[in-house]
Amino acid sequence: PQTVPEHDLALEAASLADAESNTIHPRLRPMARTHSTPIHAELVSPEEAWSSAFTPSLKPPPPPPSASGAAAAGGERDYYGEGSKEKTRSRKLTLMTERKTLTRDASKLVVVMVGLPARGKSFTARKLKRFLCWRNRAVKIFNAGRYRRERSGSDSKVSTEDRAEFFRSENETGSKVRQEAANQALGDLLNFLESERGAAVGIFDATNSTRIRRQWIVEECSGVASVVFVEVICDDEEVLNENLLAKIRTSPDYVGMDERDALEDLKIRVSNYARAYEPLEENDISYIKIYNMSTKIMANKIYGRLARSILPYMLSLHIGLRPVWFVRAGLSEDSRIMYNPEYELLDPSTEKKGAKLSDAGRAFAHKLALWVQTAVWVRDDEEEDGELMIERELFDDEASAPCSPRSVVRGVALANAFKSSKNLHDAERHRLPSRAFGRSDEDSVVRKGDGTRQRGAKLKVLCSTLPRAEETAQIALSHLDESNVAEPCPMLNPLDKGELAGLSMDEIKRDHPAFYAEWSRSSYRHRFPGGESYYDLVTRLEPVLIEIEQQTAPVLVVSHVSAIQALLAYYLGVPVQDAMKINVPMHKVIEISPTIGGSWEMNFFDL
Repeated sequence: PQTVPEHDLALEAASLADAESNTIHPRLRPMARTHSTPIHAELVSPEEAWSSAFTPSLKPPPPPPSASGAAAAGGERDYYGEGSKEKTRSRKLTLMTERKTLTRDASKLVVVMVGLPARGKSFTARKLKRFLCWRNRAVKIFNAGRYRRERSGSDSKVSTEDRAEFFRSENETGSKVRQEAANQALGDLLNFLESERGAAVGIFDATNSTRIRRQWIVEECSGVASVVFVEVICDDEEVLNENLLAKIRTSPDYVGMDERDALEDLKIRVSNYARAYEPLEENDISYIKIYNMSTKIMANKIYGRLARSILPYMLSLHIGLRPVWFVRAGLSEDSRIMYNPEYELLDPSTEKKGAKLSDAGRAFAHKLALWVQTAVWVRDDEEEDGELMIERELFDDEASAPCSPRSVVRGVALANAFKSSKNLHDAERHRLPSRAFGRSDEDSVVRKGDGTRQRGAKLKVLCSTLPRAEETAQIALSHLDESNVAEPCPMLNPLDKGELAGLSMDEIKRDHPAFYAEWSRSSYRHRFPGGESYYDLVTRLEPVLIEIEQQTAPVLVVSHVSAIQALLAYYLGVPVQDAMKINVPMHKVIEISPTIGGSWEMNFFDL
């Protein structure tokens, strides 16, 4: 028989009992009393077990072998390396039963926004919609405020319902109108989900600030879709002031109002909601809490797709305004098509993966280096300082008079002049500002792939692992200091066409008509033989997108047509199935700039 260590005796007394014969293992019989019912054993204290199980003549069992001894014995009891090798448990764990209740990967999902006004709910909802659409899901936002305004016809003018008094919880008329708007919005959301055959997500954008309201939403969605709540919390004064300004300047509730009056009205509205607000604390529902735009996140009962994809994406969100630059790797030396400015859409599959840059490709990379240097050094300080003075006037009663709009225009003009491809200048020679994209070094932080800070860097650079892309990125950084390093990223490699690599689409159509016909019917999902589909490409690019989104400093991406098209589909809000139709010209920089509302704008710079 095996030697039973002291600390295992009590557990084995129960596990070794014979349920059929109601007998106890001979070694353990002194430790348990049999019963008439097959309960098997009653545990006793370890001290009592030892005193009855072993006579004084018996020696206690040897101590467990050391780590080195276990390793020498073949690792049979490598506690620190492998732990227990048991394959069954002595009892069913309640925790695992609870785990099964977590959010499932249902084809229909309702995302319910929660939070006080001007906390960033709509911003988060718009960003989430863009991301989920990019992952090829049908997504639609249902904003309760819009239903309220459409009901009262106040989309273009200020009505009495848009005043702060209307949002007091004691205002029965206001409460009734808001609930009717919520009923209609949620009803339309559920109708939308039921009408979609495939995966679909409905985002219910409202304050949803009480437990009663949230319980009502769960009951309404029962049997139709899974529900997850997203609470957006903001207690950072600087971020909150920024949100308040954005709200009064863009919300239809404040069209035509003086900004000071609108700001005062919004603050009273927020205080009215705050008196009845109940934070998300229900442990029986799935929720994500976002604090101050991702400085902190809490998750409860989050599992499956939510944990794998949506939660990491939400961790990347912030309100920083920094550009993202996309550029195709320079032309390779073995390209079958010589670069012609009038024919910009070169098929990347005609270039061998191991090919290096051609003379034309290196010339472009050196122009790109000068452009990057200029773009990093130029900073429209006057635009930002002017905006700060306007904000100071709104929030500080003792502030001086607002700045002249001329300073803002000059700031924009300066930035545009030195970012234009026709006005490339040496930053050192022209004594341009050394500060880049931020009020301090802490505002623009470059982080490596492992999350650690890239000290001193002003620019995040990602490139594919193909030689021509790495060479383009290295030359592009040649005018910056050594702290700026390009990170090779295999996810940025071009679409893998498998057995058809090296062929243009015209050649594939001519030589492989059967495949081309199938691919044309479903170009997004249909895989190249031995290669990838565009769906596969988007899936492997998801971590890259999250990596780009989380950066607060400018980002330069050096890649290839297919990968850049897939990423641009997200930023431009283009259906991902149509990504391959996006124009990605050679030897040009595509600049994507964020807006305060969460969308992106695109500009081209011809080098």
